[in-house]
Amino acid sequence: PNQATWQPGPILPNGKGLIFLSMESRRDGDGKSFDKYYTQTPTHLWLYDLKTSDLRELCTKDRPAPFITPALLLGDDRMLIQVVRDGVGQIYSVHLDGSDARECTRAGEGLPYGLSLRPDGPRVAFHLASPAGYQIWTSDLDGQDRRLAAADPAHLYFGTSWSPDGKSILFVDCHYHDDPG
Repeated sequence: PNQATWQPGPILPNGKGLIFLSMESRRDGDGKSFDKYYTQTPTHLWLYDLKTSDLRELCTKDRPAPFITPALLLGDDRMLIQVVRDGVGQIYSVHLDGSDARECTRAGEGLPYGLSLRPDGPRVAFHLASPAGYQIWTSDLDGQDRRLAAADPAHLYFGTSWSPDGKSILFVDCHYHDDPG
């Protein structure tokens, strides 16, 4: 109830459930700026049981902000979520109910998104829209042991995806100063 939009998200690794993101009526508009008010719009995460059609809200315990989105499933009981609070985006690792939140990226370093899990699971790749430009990083699932894979202020990097053997990362590299239109 009271949800304005719905988006399908990832399927649980066990194949039994699908994560959905819903959003209440947007808080921007009517003279309110997108930058300030959009991320004040409450979002909700849901688990849809593909066998029983049950719908259960996720991330209700210790909710860190009104605006959260699913970033990456780490298994059947834990996921990375993007949290935007006071205009600052971060990635947190949480149980599906929202408990045991662990900071994976730090406030103020930029907006992290476009996450992908290495096939054998112990690392994640993501891009970070940082004050120094777009960058590609890898880290452990808890955000530790970070390694910079690509950074150049004249480039925009997006969309990480690991190779099947987990040894390489594919991403878009846009030379936006040189690329046509």
